[in-house]
Amino acid sequence: MQMPGRLAKFISLIASPFFTISLAALLLINRFSPNRQEMLFWGAVFIFMLIVVPFLFIYLSVRAGAISDIHVSVRKQRIKPFLLAFLCAIIVFAVFYAAGAPWPLISMLWVMLANGIIFLIITSFWKISIHIAALAGAATLVSVLVNPAATLLFLLVPIVAWARVREHRHTFWQVVAPAILAPLVTLTVLYNNINEIRQLVPTDSLNL
Repeated sequence: MQMPGRLAKFISLIASPFFTISLAALLLINRFSPNRQEMLFWGAVFIFMLIVVPFLFIYLSVRAGAISDIHVSVRKQRIKPFLLAFLCAIIVFAVFYAAGAPWPLISMLWVMLANGIIFLIITSFWKISIHIAALAGAATLVSVLVNPAATLLFLLVPIVAWARVREHRHTFWQVVAPAILAPLVTLTVLYNNINEIRQLVPTDSLNL
């Protein structure tokens, strides 16, 4: 494999949605948890249900031959992992809401559910890039709720997009579309929750 191919494969690996979603979620949980105990609780619930469970499903499916690879490159094979992740997100939302999680964390889960259902519908007929959707959505979420400087993360979007196209995983439009759609969905959800979020986030730190 030539150097550009190796580089593209490495970028795709470290920009996995499992990593980008985990990082964004942990940043928000750390920022808005009122104490260490709650931070550990929210973090453990999120990571187990939305990272460990879906990853194990995909890993075991790859081992069983039901899924082609860990990135789920075949579009039709993405539906079951998507549905599982969506179900896990509903469970996490219910736990967070029932246990009185801070509203920015509830909003984070609304963002995940909204993006999840939209990208699930699109995936049913078109292989849109989830790598780009996760990265662009996470960058939007963190830049609005944690630190506006996180908008610099958008500089990574064209790099990851190049890697996905270079590996022949997606076409040009399949990486461009989520780079636009995921931030739009994320901002729409956050805007609809702005009054609740402002109770915990200083107004001058919000990028809305």
